[in-house]
Amino acid sequence: MNSALQETFFALLRLALSIPQGGAETSTLQTNCDEAQFQGSSQFQGIQRDEWQELYREAARQSVVGILRVAIAKLPTEQQPPKDILDDWTSEAFYIHQDNLLMNQVCGRVTQMFSQRGLHPVILKGQANAHLYPDVHSRQAGDIDVFVEGGKRSTLRTLREMKLLDKADIYQHHVTLNSSLFDNITLEIHFKSISGCPIGKGGALRKYLDRTAPAESRWYEPAHFNEPSIKFSLLMQLAHLQKHFIGDGIGLRQLADYHQLLQHSTSQTRQEVSALLGVFGLTKTAGAVMWIMEYTFHLDKDRMLCKPDAYWGKELLDAAIEGGNFGKYSPIKTAALPRYWLHKRKRFLHLLRFNPSEALWREIRTWLDFFRYLPRRIKQRRLSLRNTLTYTSRQENPIELSAGPRLFR
Repeated sequence: MNSALQETFFALLRLALSIPQGGAETSTLQTNCDEAQFQGSSQFQGIQRDEWQELYREAARQSVVGILRVAIAKLPTEQQPPKDILDDWTSEAFYIHQDNLLMNQVCGRVTQMFSQRGLHPVILKGQANAHLYPDVHSRQAGDIDVFVEGGKRSTLRTLREMKLLDKADIYQHHVTLNSSLFDNITLEIHFKSISGCPIGKGGALRKYLDRTAPAESRWYEPAHFNEPSIKFSLLMQLAHLQKHFIGDGIGLRQLADYHQLLQHSTSQTRQEVSALLGVFGLTKTAGAVMWIMEYTFHLDKDRMLCKPDAYWGKELLDAAIEGGNFGKYSPIKTAALPRYWLHKRKRFLHLLRFNPSEALWREIRTWLDFFRYLPRRIKQRRLSLRNTLTYTSRQENPIELSAGPRLFR
């Protein structure tokens, strides 16, 4: 691993989020460009052309190109990338900006559609997180997640009445609508807020979140949609991080999202969330994430939800660096089938130490899906469907980068 370049990447991420480079951040977000330039002026000197290319490639793998472009704008001209790299970076950031404008319009439109039917839709994760950043249009958008109360049967009936079920895919906890209906943007209509283990602490968390999502939501006027409370988002997105860490992987964008949630939380909210970590089985995940918040984002200790867990935190960060956004670039995904299968079974046994119920539920789902897709395997004459069951939204197409070298080895 090139530790110096890794730290440069993290420093750019901190600069974009207005985090002081010298240590723990202050409680007030910094937005003064001159101050940020002063903080970054020595650290970013001497970056070579090939290093800027690698930094750009890693930003693309992590889906933080737009966020890091904010950092580059804060650097003195002589410390910025070569013109051709900067032009590519700026061009991509422009499209991300435009995507966010369109995504917000669609969020407002969908909110109005459901509200007219007496429902209270809540926009989750991505677009609700975006306006927490210093530049509200810098976060690279994925799909749009909408929570609608009432349960699966009621939601499906509503979507059928709205004529939105045509070519839709129905899953365990959400419906993915046909993207052609909304400007080629993928919409996931959730009738369950999370998709973890349905019994025990995981089931209790889902019921709690399903109940509080509409009750504690707030109106985001600039984009005309309902967003969840910070308390809801801290719990829900922690469960989301846990799910993807146990599953296919997470990336630095999701961790940056969590940093911004903590930055915009109150002391009372953090105390309330902290008290619920053990109740909902999120203690180890929170400890791992807090270690990353401290190590990578220099988060103040008084903003921590719990004591950092270095063991699981390092493993989570390593997984995020190796796999990129949601683990899409993990080398295991292109490994031969026997090696891939053996890796998954060994990882399952390892993660039993992390969260037994969630790891076991993931393994059960794996085998259920194996038998569920058995007819398709037979029809396609394939032993594995691992590269045929996923989709990518237009904002997060990994094809261009999949063959490129990884930044951190």
